[in-house]
Amino acid sequence: MKIAAFKSTLGLVTYLIGTLAAAQVQGESIKMAVRSDARPFIWKNEASGMYLGFFWDICTKAVQRAGHQFELVEINSEQRGTILRSGTPEIDLLCDPTTITLQRMQNFSAQGQAPDLDFSQIVFVANSSFVRPERGHNRLENEAALPQSAPDSPSCADIFSWVEFKRNPDGAKQLHEWARTEPALPRTATTTDGSEQAKGFWNWLQQNVSFTLPEAVEDEAANQKRYQIWGYVEGTTIGDDLEMRQSVLSQNDTTVCTKGFKSHREAASELCNGTLSRYYGDVDIVRAALAEFSVRNEKDCPADLSTLLTGAYEPYAFVVSSRNVSTLPEDLRLALYGMFADGTIDRIFAGHFQETQISEYLRTLFRINSIRTGLTPDTAGETRTTSSAQPTP
Repeated sequence: MKIAAFKSTLGLVTYLIGTLAAAQVQGESIKMAVRSDARPFIWKNEASGMYLGFFWDICTKAVQRAGHQFELVEINSEQRGTILRSGTPEIDLLCDPTTITLQRMQNFSAQGQAPDLDFSQIVFVANSSFVRPERGHNRLENEAALPQSAPDSPSCADIFSWVEFKRNPDGAKQLHEWARTEPALPRTATTTDGSEQAKGFWNWLQQNVSFTLPEAVEDEAANQKRYQIWGYVEGTTIGDDLEMRQSVLSQNDTTVCTKGFKSHREAASELCNGTLSRYYGDVDIVRAALAEFSVRNEKDCPADLSTLLTGAYEPYAFVVSSRNVSTLPEDLRLALYGMFADGTIDRIFAGHFQETQISEYLRTLFRINSIRTGLTPDTAGETRTTSSAQPTP
């Protein structure tokens, strides 16, 4: 009986020790911010309510490997922008395709507005570009000739109001007298695609986008002011660049007006329904958003995808906060390196991009991040002693 009691007590002690060890492995709970419309990186399945995507799988596995639990916080593009500008105590990890820029890195420094934030290592490289409607489709609202009575330098606010009036005269706001005039026939702007990849989005934009006009244009119409509407999702680096450069984008008497959207679904719908001249974004996300539009509406989107062949380099990383869990940035960084080293990231990529051949740029990044495991402190001295004659390359 005494032996049985001893075994029972020993079993209980072993169980308690195991439970405490498991609790230590689980570590502290963190709050992970996610968006629902950044497919194929992360999105929410409306039918099941579950999150899916390449980054979703990476984030969840990395957090678990780092010894933490997580609680989801769904955010929109506006909330994402707030996190990147100033951080928020409610968010510990932004699981989102976020481009590393020098401006953001400076903002995350000790002198910036969000000193608690930090970038993980680069986990993906992408291209940013734009799509436009196919020729002959949807050219009456997204780019057209303004009335002869329009001023030489119309504001985008006036142009948006005029487009609203043409779409819904009874519901439009009060307009200037020139904006109530019937427009002339639209004149299409085209894009000249270059083959050389630019170093940055703005350089790429200058090299690859230009305006050309048809040769057969009446003299009276040739003097008219025209406009185009370029769309993007708020909080993206592309959107920031377009907003900053809007005043110098216009060429050949064409006023370019930029328009931000809350989600990729909204931007894709506007382009497919004919109210955008351009839809800018990450190439993979843009393709996915257009495909989702076609499935959801059971009709094809008349988009010209040839412009997606060239674009600007976008290095993606996760944004991590040390405010609530001081070791989280380093914990996550080590977990990610381990996932690159043991091939987990490669397997996740293959599962989500089955029809996409990995680019040489991305393959190189994966190799760079697959750093060696190295030597443990317990065996380092012995290994150095026994293998000094043949150092490890």
